[in-house]
Amino acid sequence: MMEGKKQFDMNTVDCTVLEVLSPPYEKYGCWCVDVKYNSWGNISNGTVNVFSEKEATKVEIGYVFQA
Repeated sequence: MMEGKKQFDMNTVDCTVLEVLSPPYEKYGCWCVDVKYNSWGNISNGTVNVFSEKEATKVEIGYVFQA
């Protein structure tokens, strides 16, 4: 740790999209896509949040995001 500065570490894991459950939609100023994803062998449903519609349209099977 650097002298006089706090260090914050975040634990994130890679999540791989298995199935896209919705088309991109805008909510709270960001673009969202509902997906089914795999993280360490655990299958879950969730939402990928991105900042642009262009990035949201890139969410497809195999897309990797951190949670």
